[in-house]
Amino acid sequence: MTVSSMSEFIDNLPVSDDDKQKLRALGASSPFGVLSIRKASRNYFDQHFGPHHAQAIEDHLRPLLTPDELRRLDEPSKQGGALGARLTPIPGVKD
Repeated sequence: MTVSSMSEFIDNLPVSDDDKQKLRALGASSPFGVLSIRKASRNYFDQHFGPHHAQAIEDHLRPLLTPDELRRLDEPSKQGGALGARLTPIPGVKD
């Protein structure tokens, strides 16, 4: 994905220029990335944009997702460990 197409989905959102700048600052390169950030940090995201704006952003981005992205987004989040760290086995290392 090129830089222009990375931000094109943000440019096309019916939100203020301030909200577009905030979305770019998140560093997400796709609609799935933005929605994953909201899913991971819903309270922060909603506080940052305001709950109604945050929901409007999600409502405009969800139709841009592939069926696989929708499935992954709708799956329950994996529980993080202490301080939110996700602890998964290291590949190739046996207990």
